[in-house]
Amino acid sequence: VSADDAILVHDVPNTSGRYERNLSFKSKILEGSLSLLWYPFEMFRAVMNYDNEPPRAKPYIVIGVGEYHFNPQALYHGSWVDLQPLHTEGEGFTETGIPNYTLTQFNELFGAGLMYEAGPRTTFRLEMTYRKLNTDYLDDVHGRYVDPTLFPKYLSGVLLQEALALSNRSLPGWQYAKPGDIRGLPSKDGYFTFTFKYGYILGRNKIQ
Repeated sequence: VSADDAILVHDVPNTSGRYERNLSFKSKILEGSLSLLWYPFEMFRAVMNYDNEPPRAKPYIVIGVGEYHFNPQALYHGSWVDLQPLHTEGEGFTETGIPNYTLTQFNELFGAGLMYEAGPRTTFRLEMTYRKLNTDYLDDVHGRYVDPTLFPKYLSGVLLQEALALSNRSLPGWQYAKPGDIRGLPSKDGYFTFTFKYGYILGRNKIQ
């Protein structure tokens, strides 16, 4: 996943300061999940005791839980830098009282899809799934700009240099990027996935 405030250049001055904020990120996501598929029309067929051959196209609903790992990064002098160790909003600092976030968390899955039985044991699926996250730091943006004088108390060397540069990337002259000003709106993150799946069913009687 990725995002970049710079793409809003054609919408200035109607970006509510997001273009001037000038933040960007990317993150790879690795996930393991357990999902339950529910075919509502198949349940209806069972209740009505339909004996005819079931349709090959079957809509379904998917719900589940997952554990995922993410790692937001920003581009700095031509290299991608991990943002979580930089505490860009003062996460983990005593003065802010904001806990640091973990990179491995649990999520919830909700979605819908359509399965098509193309042959005796071959299936295809189109599926759209929404992941509801329990963090607002998927992009390393959550609340307010932190006082930059706090960074030297907790960081040093390269990490300090990167934190000072990447915690406030607002464009020159932008007046709403002082300590305490809003950097992002606090709300839980989430994202959609659109997938195409191929399946081969073992040990099943052939469809006529």
